[in-house]
Amino acid sequence: MFMVLLVLDDPDHLDALLAAWSALGVRGVTILESTGMHRRQTKRIPMRYTYGDGEEEGHYTLFAIVDQEA
Repeated sequence: MFMVLLVLDDPDHLDALLAAWSALGVRGVTILESTGMHRRQTKRIPMRYTYGDGEEEGHYTLFAIVDQEA
């Protein structure tokens, strides 16, 4: 058995990724909303020093157990 771990940077690709994994036979995936150290540290910077709309982009971390390497 193997564990697949993927940090998905663009949440817009989540549904397509899950469909592809399902087509390959992956039966279950644990999906966690996540962020990294850099985003956590820059979040502490006062808003007047940030650029853009100030919204924080999230990631998804996916875990799956598979029987064999593909």
